[in-house]
Amino acid sequence: RFFEGPENAIFERGVATLQDGEAVIEMPDYFKIVAAEEGISVQLTPRSNDSQGLSAVEVTRDRIVVRELASGKGNYDFDFFVTALRAGYGPHKVDRKREHSAGYSPVGSRRP
Repeated sequence: RFFEGPENAIFERGVATLQDGEAVIEMPDYFKIVAAEEGISVQLTPRSNDSQGLSAVEVTRDRIVVRELASGKGNYDFDFFVTALRAGYGPHKVDRKREHSAGYSPVGSRRP
């Protein structure tokens, strides 16, 4: 699991099930230990055409509580993607000086 970006981050992703409009995603031990308290982001994607939308109403290193919008009582699966800053690491500069495979050219660069 590697991220490339301007910060040191970790992630957890998966599929959870909404029951009567609510779900609790318990975060794994590695996430609880490594994640900073601040800087946790959650993305949710319902797998139902009848969804009224989803909201992460509680976001901590330990768990994510998800509820359906408009006090919905839906029962369906949804995808989740949680990212967090690593505790004890500040911002860093992305290393863009690496060898690229043949035929690859980063956006905005010119091939010789």
